[in-house]
Parts: sequence; structure tokens; C-alpha cells
Amino acid sequence: AVAGFDESELSVTVENNDVCHRVGLLRDGCSAKMKWLSIEPLIGPVPDIRLLDIDWVVVGGESGARGRPMQKEWIDDLHSLCIRRGIPFFFKQWGRLCNNPDTTDPTAKEKGGTAKGGMRIDGQVRTSFPNWDIGLKKGGRDRGR
Repeated sequence: AVAGFDESELSVTVENNDVCHRVGLLRDGCSAKMKWLSIEPLIGPVPDIRLLDIDWVVVGGESGARGRPMQKEWIDDLHSLCIRRGIPFFFKQWGRLCNNPDTTDPTAKEKGGTAKGGMRIDGQVRTSFPNWDIGLKKGGRDRGR
């Protein structure tokens, strides 16, 4: 285990199911008070992901001309899992407008917004944050619009 992070937050990146083992390394391998996942770029489903003792999940698609597609079902599965576990969920971006089911999404950088490909899911922006007091667990606040 990695010691010395007792008052810190640490995260790992998970892009697809092949690297879900990283979550266990974060959860079991360090003493950080706040542990969160950067699930970006999400390039495949993550059915084996285990969110026990995870405090925040950030999801996003791959941007750039060669950005690989992201499926809405993968996002929905993660969002549902976070809701069931009481974990704040933040959807950062689709990555490319062609991946977004709503190509008129006003949050898309391509439409004058700030997120690459947009950040709406079913017409909503999902941007929940954890409690930044790392002594507290779960129950984040929502800054959704």
C-alpha cells in the first residue's frame, strides 16, 4: 500500500473493462481520504467496475479528429450504478458532436458551448461534485442545470 496520502485525493483512469483492475489498486493500495475515478476517455463498456469506497466518478468521451465513439448505454450504466451507490456523477463531455445523440446540444463547443461534443444526456447536464471536505464521505452536491 502507498502511505502518506492520508489528507489527499487520488484518482485512476479507467477507459474500458480491460483496466477495471485499476479501481482495486486505488481502493486497496493507498490511504487517500478521497478516491475518485476518471472514466475518460470511455471507449468501451465497464460491466466489471466495482465502486465500493469510491467517492466520485467523472465520465467523458474521447475528443479530437480520431476520437473513438462512446455509447450512451455505457454512460447510462455508470450513471445508474453511481445513483445506486450514492456516488456523485459528473459527465464532462461527449468528446465529438457526432457521438452525441443530440447534435443540437447547446453545450457543445461546436454550437457555442464549452464542452467538446456537448455534455447533455437526455436533455440534462449531470455535474455532481463530492463534498470537498475530504473528511466527509458520499452525498455530493449537484451543480446540474
